[in-house]
Amino acid sequence: MLNERDKQTYYGVVNLFTQQCLIQPYKAGNSEATVAFLTYLLQKFPTRRIVLIWDGASYHR
Repeated sequence: MLNERDKQTYYGVVNLFTQQCLIQPYKAGNSEATVAFLTYLLQKFPTRRIVLIWDGASYHR
């Protein structure tokens, strides 16, 4: 966490089998950051099946 008073946005995933957690900071929670995070996941795990569970944020649609 950079500064507790500033707005901070993070995207993260947890591997339920290994408990590995990956977190990436972004300037904002929006469609552009969502696509960037999905691209990051595909690059990190190019041969793995990825199952995502989204919350109700509008930029996840």
